[in-house]
Amino acid sequence: IFFVSDRSGWWNIYQQDNDGSKALAEAALEFGQPLWMLGYKTYALLSDDRIVAFYKDQGLPGLALIDLRTGSMQSVELPYNYITPAIAVGADQRIWFLAGSPFEFPGLSCLHLESNLIQRVSEVRVYDIERDLISIPEQIVFDSPNGGKCYAYYYPATHPQYDGCEGERPPLIVMGHGGPTAGARPYLNLEIQYWTSRGFSVVDVDYSGSTGYGRAYRERLRGQWGIADVQDCVQAARFLSESELVDPDRLLITGGSAGGYIVLCALTGYDVFSAGASYYGVADIVQLARTTHKFESMYDTSLIGPYPEYAEVYHQRSPIHHAEKLQCPVILFQGMADEVVPPAQAEVFVEALKKNGIAYRYITFEGEGHGFRQSENIQAALETELSFYREVLKIT
Repeated sequence: IFFVSDRSGWWNIYQQDNDGSKALAEAALEFGQPLWMLGYKTYALLSDDRIVAFYKDQGLPGLALIDLRTGSMQSVELPYNYITPAIAVGADQRIWFLAGSPFEFPGLSCLHLESNLIQRVSEVRVYDIERDLISIPEQIVFDSPNGGKCYAYYYPATHPQYDGCEGERPPLIVMGHGGPTAGARPYLNLEIQYWTSRGFSVVDVDYSGSTGYGRAYRERLRGQWGIADVQDCVQAARFLSESELVDPDRLLITGGSAGGYIVLCALTGYDVFSAGASYYGVADIVQLARTTHKFESMYDTSLIGPYPEYAEVYHQRSPIHHAEKLQCPVILFQGMADEVVPPAQAEVFVEALKKNGIAYRYITFEGEGHGFRQSENIQAALETELSFYREVLKIT
């Protein structure tokens, strides 16, 4: 029997037999993923004495062949910076997996072991985008206020025909992924490219609690949701400002779901950003604990603490109770069919903004749930967000 465990502090693959269990190749690597969906598979047997496995090394992906007899591990060089946790072994020792790069969405690829040839079999989506329009992410590392290092992907503003004024640095958009125990995905992301091709730099933060960096990194968020993740996103903006890569007076923050919660916490807790955009973000985590759907119904127990025993902490960490501290414009996007973060949360937050005289915009989409799916709504939201930033930053 083979299984993945993080008993060593890292998600390693173990083999269980009558004599007990042992790690196949004990290493400071992540061979596992959070089980957000059914069917995730990070390893597969090639033969009785060899296994193929997907892993992450400080957030960066790899594919390895592990000898079950010796425990030796051979990494396979790949032209990708992201692998989906779905690996299968076919005939003739061919390895099938989904992978993406800065220039490609995750698509089906095949590794022929005999020739070590990697074949791109099919694309999920194909777009004719000139390569010099694409901003290539660079992994950055900076000191986290929560101890240790924090990781993020920085995308510089990029356009072959346009450049900023001499001596001018670009505005920065800080992005916090959802989950919150998920991770940034550095393959081709058209939303990020939308911003970088229009003069904005972007940083996608793998804040404390993200996966791909070991158990200790994940557990930084235990009991610290709304604090550790927010601090890391704020620190990412400060780090890039101090590195003189972006304009410290034009810092923005955006995110959806748990990332939207980061936006609202950052704007009500820090005087760092010029504006923010929250997509179906959590404003009241008390209501989230009371009403959220079954799949995530006990999620906040590890992120904050059991409710109602920690009711006061839930109240303190709900941005809705700190709206008066918000001193910059904010735009809220909400799906009216959202059952995870219902419209009522956004509407109560809007009322608090009205009461305190804070500049805001509230954009709703009928028929959309937790995450927009209709292309016309996705486009409308991005264009509205861009218009909002241009207005706030006085960009003509």
